[in-house]
Amino acid sequence: MNHSRDKIRGVSFDAYGTLVYLDRPFERLAQELHRIGLDVPMDVVTRVFVKEMLFYRDHHLEGNTPENLLNLRHACAEVLFKMLAQEGYGAQISREEQLEVLMGAIHIALYEDALPAVDWCLSQGLATGVISNWDCSLPATLKQLCPREFACVVVSACEGVEKSDSEFFLRAAHCFDLPPSGIVHIGDEVDNDLYGAGQAGMKSVLLDREGTQGHLAAHRIMDLKEFPELFQRLFG
Repeated sequence: MNHSRDKIRGVSFDAYGTLVYLDRPFERLAQELHRIGLDVPMDVVTRVFVKEMLFYRDHHLEGNTPENLLNLRHACAEVLFKMLAQEGYGAQISREEQLEVLMGAIHIALYEDALPAVDWCLSQGLATGVISNWDCSLPATLKQLCPREFACVVVSACEGVEKSDSEFFLRAAHCFDLPPSGIVHIGDEVDNDLYGAGQAGMKSVLLDREGTQGHLAAHRIMDLKEFPELFQRLFG
């Protein structure tokens, strides 16, 4: 594989788990439930919220327009409260109130190492972008959280294809107006990010924040602050 620096013109980032994270979702949900009169043990809160998250992940492609996203969010809220009822914590509230509880529990925050990594890429003359499994709200979310202009933001729900498919990365390369071999992709999932990008012909780096993928040391960082050194070592 040619790691020549002069071929690298762009860096793409995954969003969730790489640039952004959910800030204390279980605690926030417990607070929202308490607000409507439900005191739910944290183990139950965690269990039902994880099920809602899995439902969203399985159905996120449906959130391809603002109208469809609203419908998806209502469906997610209904799943959440159905699971709560099955655990013995039913609530007689409207669909709108259910949605208010769910959205009150979801607070997306920027990792502290995200902006310095983006700024380093820009300082090197590299185009930056985001390639992520997400609904159509991602561009607005990034604009609110990250005061930088990305060359492109490619979202699975808008493309109708998930990040595990190499076609998704090829579309992103087209958005960059670069060949896949001229892009380095950084993400936190082995299959979706490291291998998915590699299959499309991109260079790929795994962000292993939990330190569980040591066998991938050659293409692994545990913090975005490590990316400049890795970039220089692999592609410089």
